[in-house]
Amino acid sequence: MQEVVFARDHDFATTQNLYGLFATGKSVLEKLRTIVDAQRLCAAISGLEKLLRGRACFARQLSRCLGACVGEETLQNHQARLRTAPEELRVWYGLIRDRRTSWKNPTTGSSPP
Repeated sequence: MQEVVFARDHDFATTQNLYGLFATGKSVLEKLRTIVDAQRLCAAISGLEKLLRGRACFARQLSRCLGACVGEETLQNHQARLRTAPEELRVWYGLIRDRRTSWKNPTTGSSPP
């Protein structure tokens, strides 16, 4: 389960699985909403809106959700898509800069995507 955390509580050089740098909680929710809309994820299943029992989410009513809220998409498929959607926001940890080249992970020697 992903959660909003604060920079003061984490060392970005050693903490894995951090996504994005945001100034406010509102900006986090706005970005999540953008990702959910772009990937046609269910906002209700993703936790961005409430779902009334037995009803489709608002995006599904507009054909903008693949239907995890009403069983038209499996929850496993939806969760897999939800986990991979924010990859462009991943904060690389343990990076060092070699002045002659570019950013490198000291452990693997690989560059960020």
